[in-house]
Amino acid sequence: MRYLLPLLLLMFIASCDAPQEPPFSSGREGEQLLKINYQLPDSVSYASVDTVPGKAAVLFFFTTECPYCRAEIRALTEHADSVKNIQFYLLTRGKVADVRAYQEEFKLNKYPNISVGLDTGAVMMRYFGIRGVPYIAVYDKKHVLKQVFNNIVPIKDIRKVAEE
Repeated sequence: MRYLLPLLLLMFIASCDAPQEPPFSSGREGEQLLKINYQLPDSVSYASVDTVPGKAAVLFFFTTECPYCRAEIRALTEHADSVKNIQFYLLTRGKVADVRAYQEEFKLNKYPNISVGLDTGAVMMRYFGIRGVPYIAVYDKKHVLKQVFNNIVPIKDIRKVAEE
């Protein structure tokens, strides 16, 4: 029994030096930017994922009630200056009223590089097989999918992948 605690401590310390896990894979890496038509929060207008050539893009699938999504979007708005050269598309399957309230809560209209809307056809969900949120697909300046994240990720990591 007296050797159990030191053994557990040694195992814990050894695990701290374990190699980093490979990034989450969607199986879609290397593919071109997914073109999605989405409904704007005004409930009448539609827009499409269409980023200027030479500008990186991020497709961010969220739900309005998800606390992790809220934290990620809060971080995005707090670090908006560091990602102003990346176009963000925040897409959901929620209700128009909820998306409108979300847009107002986070003041998303004031960020020209952040668009928010409803993926009414569930295109992003089906394409990536999304099972959990936040789901973040990062495309480089050539509009090629570089990496996806299916969890909270620091904004600096999104920026790093987008700029590779």
